[in-house]
Amino acid sequence: MKIVDMIAKRQSYMPAVGLYKKKHGMAINQKDREMLILESLKKVSEEKGVDGDLVEDVFKRIFKDSKRIQKEVK
Repeated sequence: MKIVDMIAKRQSYMPAVGLYKKKHGMAINQKDREMLILESLKKVSEEKGVDGDLVEDVFKRIFKDSKRIQKEVK
C-alpha cells in the first residue's frame, strides 16, 4: 500500500536524523516544530475533505515512533 511505503521510507531516515541531532546537540523532542507541522497538515487535510483530527492523530503516532527510533542511535 502506498501509505505504508511512505511511512516506511520516512522511518528509514530516522537513524540519520537521530545521529544529526545528537552530533549537533539538538533535542529529539521538538514540540514547537511538531505543532507547526500538525497545524499545516490539519489545514491541508481539511482542504482535501479529510478529517483534520484523524490526520493529526496519525502523525502524532508517526512522530512518537520516529522519536523512539532517533533515541536508539548510539
